[in-house]
Order: sequence, then structure tokens, then C-alpha cells
Amino acid sequence: MRREKSREFNPGTGAGADTIQTTLDGMELRFPKVRTSDGHMLKWDREAIVKQLLRETKLSEEFYAGSSAMDEDTAREIAREAEKRIKIMGISQLSGALVREIVNQILLEEYPEQEWKNICTRVGTPVYDAHLIDIGEGFEAQENANLQDNAESLPGDEKILIKSGNEISVKQIGEIVDRVLKNAGKEGKIYLDGRSEIVFNEEYDVKAFSFNDDFTVSEVPITQFIRNEPADIYEVNTTYGKKVRVTAGHNFFCLKNRVVCCKPLSELEVGEAILMPRRIQRVAEATFLSGYKNFVQNLTLEEMTDLFILGDPLRDLVRENEKMIRGRDKNNETKNYRKCVEKCGLPLDILCRTNYMPSLAELKQLRIVSWHGFEDTPEIPLYYEFTPELGEWLGLLLSEGCYSEPNKISFSNNDDLLHARFAELSKGIFGINIMPRRENNSSIISKSVIPIKAIFSLHGTRSNKSVPDFMYDAPKGCIEGFIRGYHAGDGKKSEMKMTTISEGILRFLRYAFLILGVVPSVYVSNRSNPKWSTSYDVGINSITKFYDLAKGGIGNYNYECGELIITIINEIGGVTGGKESVQLWGYGNARRGKSVSRGTIERFINDAKMRIDNNAEYVIMKEYGKSPFTPKNISELLNVSTKAAYEYVKRLCGRGLCKKVEKSTKYEHSIDYNYSLTDKIFKKYEKVFKSLKILSKLINGDVAFCKIKEIKKVGREETYDIATDTSTQNFIAGDGFLFVHNTSHKKKADKICKEQYLLLLPSKLADAHLSGDLHIHDLEYFGTRGFCQDWDLRYFFYYGLMPDGSGTKASVAGPAKKPEVAILHAVKILGSAQTNFAGGQGFFNFLTFIAPYFEGLSYGEIEQLMQMFVYEMTQMQVARGGQLVFSSVQLNPGIPKIWKDKPVVYKGAICNGEQAPLRTYGDFEREVRLAFKALMNVMLQGDYWGKPFNFPKPEVAIEPQFLKEDEEFNKAHQDCGPPTW
Repeated sequence: MRREKSREFNPGTGAGADTIQTTLDGMELRFPKVRTSDGHMLKWDREAIVKQLLRETKLSEEFYAGSSAMDEDTAREIAREAEKRIKIMGISQLSGALVREIVNQILLEEYPEQEWKNICTRVGTPVYDAHLIDIGEGFEAQENANLQDNAESLPGDEKILIKSGNEISVKQIGEIVDRVLKNAGKEGKIYLDGRSEIVFNEEYDVKAFSFNDDFTVSEVPITQFIRNEPADIYEVNTTYGKKVRVTAGHNFFCLKNRVVCCKPLSELEVGEAILMPRRIQRVAEATFLSGYKNFVQNLTLEEMTDLFILGDPLRDLVRENEKMIRGRDKNNETKNYRKCVEKCGLPLDILCRTNYMPSLAELKQLRIVSWHGFEDTPEIPLYYEFTPELGEWLGLLLSEGCYSEPNKISFSNNDDLLHARFAELSKGIFGINIMPRRENNSSIISKSVIPIKAIFSLHGTRSNKSVPDFMYDAPKGCIEGFIRGYHAGDGKKSEMKMTTISEGILRFLRYAFLILGVVPSVYVSNRSNPKWSTSYDVGINSITKFYDLAKGGIGNYNYECGELIITIINEIGGVTGGKESVQLWGYGNARRGKSVSRGTIERFINDAKMRIDNNAEYVIMKEYGKSPFTPKNISELLNVSTKAAYEYVKRLCGRGLCKKVEKSTKYEHSIDYNYSLTDKIFKKYEKVFKSLKILSKLINGDVAFCKIKEIKKVGREETYDIATDTSTQNFIAGDGFLFVHNTSHKKKADKICKEQYLLLLPSKLADAHLSGDLHIHDLEYFGTRGFCQDWDLRYFFYYGLMPDGSGTKASVAGPAKKPEVAILHAVKILGSAQTNFAGGQGFFNFLTFIAPYFEGLSYGEIEQLMQMFVYEMTQMQVARGGQLVFSSVQLNPGIPKIWKDKPVVYKGAICNGEQAPLRTYGDFEREVRLAFKALMNVMLQGDYWGKPFNFPKPEVAIEPQFLKEDEEFNKAHQDCGPPTW
């Protein structure tokens, strides 16, 4: 049914209209004229309200079975009440929209049970809300990502946690996105969308870290890289010393109405709690460090010239590159070559020019030394396992070490035991002895300094030290060793707190705690020394607690679940009851505020479950479900008197949780009278268990909450964003790591349609959708079209094609006679269907039913047809919001057994021996095999740029019959080639 858009009431001049109004202070004024939205000025007419109500509420008869429209007396009473209310307002301007709102308010107040109360509600959106959708801000602009990407963005220098290839690092989002856009621009792969430049990720192995529906935090693929125009930037500072800079429209995650949902910064206030990661889970960890790989990736050829790699794996390479070795220094060419032969080694710059990359076995045999000092300098390995000892050595060095001088690495501390430990670790890792502690309290590494610095990427001064990138991929034990070493050198003895003036070290310490499942606090202090003006204290109070948490425990963090706990208590009852005495109202913190500790929540969940198990109504529900029962049954079940059971059942009925089953009320006072539970009680406990489940997921997941301490505007910059391949659409960003979230005309239309359909639905269903008890998928299309559809090509190969469904507007085509026409008909079927459905469109047994058209064609001809089909499907932007058809095809690599003996339908006939000569689908095994092979090849090749095809989705069904070869068929049809499955 097509319905005109809802309009405001337009009262005009009518007989008997009272055009005098009385103001609040008693003055009498004439009624102003009514201004309609289409620009007309009409005189007041109360009868216009009556007519509009009678006309519009007739919809009630169409939408609700057994419902009737408003009667005329009711309409007149409502019109008089509306006029009365307008009179006392004393307004000088009156709009039709205001009249409608006043009428609707009367309907809501006086007629709450009538189905037609919502039908008269105005559907639309304020101009400002529509403007927000246009510029990509506000909830509706971000709710349905069809045309414009949302305005959720970060400034270019904001940091995000990513994994590129196998390496985890913290990078500036602008650096990542700019590099991708630069490369994509050379190939013309940048998609312009309003104010945004977008590259869809098809070739970069880059992942972000995101929480999923179970609150597990792990790596997920990045699907889009986005650069936006400049926008205002705001800095958000939270507890635990975290901060992030975002645009006003960027979403954070809060707990509301039993779910973790998005909330834009523009709607957040100081004191509100947002989600943060407590732990991240990595898919894989590095097990060893390749010094050779570090050299190749991080050093220039000039920097490589003083490094000498030696080991048996290089013996042949030395002889093969004699000319290059001799040419390196003409004055010492013989000496140099002899050195290389004797030591079985090559200068690193020459080795790099040969593109040599050692295997793991070779790497373990290679060692490195300085080219100019190898006679008196010990060789050190190029292979290092990521052991706790390696992490501890690096932690000690970065806490109290100095490596800014060219040929010296020093370790300074007043503790003799630390000096001894540093020397012990250095000997174990490198096999070298270090110079003992001197008067200035320094232990010195003076040998193999250049190789050690190169392997471990040691550079910078005391104030700008950084942790090598490879430590982000190190295993948990190595990272824990790093913290142990750093804490020993620069930490408090009584607490697991460490001090640093380096932002790079601070960033890694936060990451290290995150790997170990600990949320550290960070405190910033300013000092008078200009070189060390800012220092950071990072960690937690208890050393013992830290190591307990590092073993897998979960800290007693606060979770903003107080409101949810109170909701559960109200639903199941806080008073004591049942066989076990449990007092839920004792959770005072939950009642007084939002923040509740993990331990308290854990106890509450256990107590609530015990309370439910002993709750009489739940006991009845478990025992009888929706089956009938009598008060006598309840007496026996609960071990109470029949009188008490009867009174209890009556109370349940009074609360709407129970109902009478028998039609006769003659014996309703009998203990044998039948009752049953209503849906209300089942929904009640469904909500309760859903709430308990989300509480359990939160406190046992990888997330926690922090509170906003400050929100301030910090400037205006070009902004960036990424999109992730996850239903929760989030990634980790900022200093200290926080979770942040990731067409205009269509979204406006969607918003209005959703309002309309919710108003037309019975109130109980609409309320259930809004509260999350049920979900109406694609609500914006609920009243006009279906969701997904699979189509059978045989219908069209028999009747032909009329894309509009009736043939009145579109041209009507007869059944396809040629293969090209059959392919194009298939394309148009899905294209035209997509305009009438909200979801995906597909073909049932696609290759089987189209195969007869391929009879007698060569493989090359069939592949051309498959290519035409795929390109046509991915070049029609006819889906909602101007997207491609969301399409799929069901495929088999042969004729399924069920279709082998079924008559073929094509060219307008059923080949059953009556309409046309008998042919069965089993006759077209060759065509299906070739078509399957061709379609797979087309999909694998991708488009002209090599980009993979998003659609149609190939849904391949492999049945047991296809796993056994038909040798006779293979011999007779060698053009099919080997099996393709």
C-alpha cells in the first residue's frame, strides 16, 4: 500500500469557528492564521481537525485486525480540547505542525490504549537534524553506512595500535593513511565521497586491535583508509592518565540499556565512563630476533660498510663475489679478499647487494663483528631468542644505560647487585665480558658496541630513548622480563611503579602492561630541569599484585554497571525469599552510584542466580513452562498450603504473569482450576539472564572502564580514520590506549521511514524493538519490501522477463534463446529484484539451470560469458544508497544428483517429451564443469586493476558425489581438464 506523507493539520475557515483566544493573563486575542508547511496561510477552523482525524484513523482498520477508526464524537471532543489548549497559550503565530503536536499529545494522554493514537503522529525531522546528516554528524549519519562515511576522525598525528604484516607497532594514523593514499593515487584507486578520500584495502596486510561481541580484544583487518577535510579537534583526558584527540562526532563506547553502545563525544560529559582495553590478545608472537633482518631494514648501505658478517653459510658467496670485495678498496684488495676467505665472511653492504637472506638454520650459524676491529673484537650472534633474560637486559639498559657515545655502552646505578646482574646478562646473551664498575658508578661495554647498537636499534639520548619496535612482537615472558629489568633500574622498590622522561618508553610500558592484562595509572609531573621538564610515573601500587595479574588474573577494576545491577534487582526482587536467604538490596554501592568493583559484580551475579533459582515464580516457570497448572500443583511444588498457593497464583495474575486457562469461571475459586504463565514472565527472565550475561562478559573479558576527566578543544586539523572488519567497528588509539568507534539523502529517508513503521506497529512490538528485546532488521524497509531472496532461473527461461513485475512500464522480453541473452536476463533479474528488496539477491543452482544454453560452446566462449556476467553484476549501482547488487550464486562443480533426471527448462519450454524433446540436466555435465572452471578463473583473476570482485558471492557446494571421479566421463570430455574442486 502506498501512503501519502504525513502532513500537519490545516484548520481553515468554517462555520461556527470560535476565533477568539484568551491569553494566560486574561487578554482576549483573535486566533492567528494557520501557516502550513507548503506556505499557505489559512484561517482557523476546528472542523478541519475533525475531518483530518476521521480520515487518518481509518488506517487503523487496514493495519490492525479487528480495530476500528475513530468515531465522529471522539474526533469533535479532541478538536475542542485542542482549541481550548491553544486559546490559553496566547501565541501570535500558529503552524499546522504545532496543531498536530497538540492533538497528538491529547491522544497520548487521553487514549493510550487505542491503536490509532500513533497514526496521527507527525513523521519527519528538524532542519538541524537533516543538516547534521548532510555533514556526516549525529547518530543517524553514522547508523547506516551506505553513502557517506561518517565524520568520526582523528588528527593525523594521533597514534593507533596496528599490526603490519607480522609486526605490531604504534604509528601515527596520518602517516599510515597518507602513505596508502599516495600509492593508491598513482593507480587511480582513491574513491572520493563528499569530503572524504577513501581507499578500500585490497593489498595491505594491516590490522587494528578491536573488541568483539564477547569483549575479547584481538587483531582485525583494516578495510578502509580515510582522509577527511579539516575539522575541530578535541582532547579527551581520562582516569589512568589516558588521552586521545578526536572530532566532536567521534564515538566512544558506554554501557546503556543492557548493551555497550556508541556515544559521540559531543554528547559525552565529564564524569561519564567509556570503555578501554584491559588486555589484548595477539594471534602470534615472535620467538626470536634476527639481527640480520634488522640491519637490512634499518641501516643504509653506508652504515653497513663497517659491519662484517661471518659464518660457514657464506663460504660460497665469498668466492662468487670476489670482484666486488676487491673493488671495495683498491689499495687493500688482496688483503681484504684474504680476510673474507679466512673468516668465511663478507662486509654487510656487499652481502646486502647480493640480496642474500639467510634461512633460520643459517642465521643461527652467522656472527657479526666490526670490519675494522675484528682482530681484537669478540664476535656476537645474529640470532637471539626472545627470552625473559633478553627482555630484562634491555629493560636495565633503557632504565639506567647510556649509548649516545659512538664506541661505548654504559650502565650507571648505585646498586652493586644490579651491576652484577647487568654483567651476568651481557655475558649470557653476547658472550662478552664488560668492564667492571668504576668511580662514576658505570659498567662499560666497550667491545662489539657498533653491532649491538645496530641489532637492538639503540639510538638517542637519555631524554628521547625508545624501545625497539621488535619488542612489541616479543612473547609475554620477554615483555615481563623487560618490566622486571626496567623496574629494577628506575622503579620504586615498594610499588610496581616506574619513572621515565621518554614518551617512547612510556608508550611501550603501557603496551607491555596491556599484554599482561594490567591497566596502569600514569601520573605526569613537571620538573625545573629544561631537559627533563616532564616525567611520567607509570604502574600500579602492588608488586605482588602485578605478578599475580601477569599470570592471568583479573584486577578488581571498577565497572560502570550500577544502573544495570539496580535494573536486575528491580526485575527479580531484592527481598529475601525461597529456600536460601539472599539479600540483593545489600549492594549499596550499586544503589548509590554507577561504579561497582569487579569483585562486587562477581558476588552479585552469583547471589542473583541463587535468588532466581529460589524464586517461586521461576521455580514454577521451570517446572511447567507454558503448560497449565492448578493451585494444588503449586502447593505441592512449593511445599505450602493450598490456601497460600491459591493466593500466590492470584497475585501472579494481578501482576500479569499468570492467566486463567479455562473459559468458564464457575470453579475459579477451586484449587483445581487451571492457570498458565503468560509471555510476560518469560520475557522478564529472558531480560534478566541477558543482563547477567553481559555483566559476566564484561568482567571476564578484555575490557574495563575509565572516566572522562576533561574535554577541551585543541585546534583544527586535517583528519583521518580507518574502518575495521568487525561488527563492533572500533580500534585502539591515543596515549594510553582507548577504544574509538569507526548517503545523506538515503539516511534522511531511512530516518523518516523508521519513525513511520515504528508508529504503525502495535505499541508492544515497537517498544520491544526499541528496548532491544527483539530486532527488526532493515527497519527502514519494513513496511515496503522483503529482505533477501533466492531466485530460480527456470521460471524466467520459461516465461521470459518483465523487470517491473507487470510489464506496464518496462519492456517485456520472451524466454532467452541465445546464451548471451540468458546471461543478460540473469543480470537484469537480480538488478531489478534488488530495487524491490532490502537484502541480498541470489540464484538457486545457477550453473545447473543455465548450462543448457552453453551446449556446444568451447571453454573460451563459456569463460567470456562468465566474465560478462561478473562484470555486469559489479557495474550496476542499483542497490539502496547507490551500491552494487548484493548478490550471490549457488554453484556446484557438476550436476547434483537430485537434478540429473529432471527435465530441462529453457527457451520457453519444458523438455519433458511433451512440450519439447526429452532432455535432462544430467545431459549437461560437461557444460556445468566448464562453466564452474570458467567462473572460478574469472573470480580469481579480478578486474582490470587486479582488484577482487566483491560480488556475486560464489557459494560453492561440494557434495560427496563430486569427490569421486567419473573416469569414463573424464576420458570422453578431456576439454574439461582436471577436476576443479
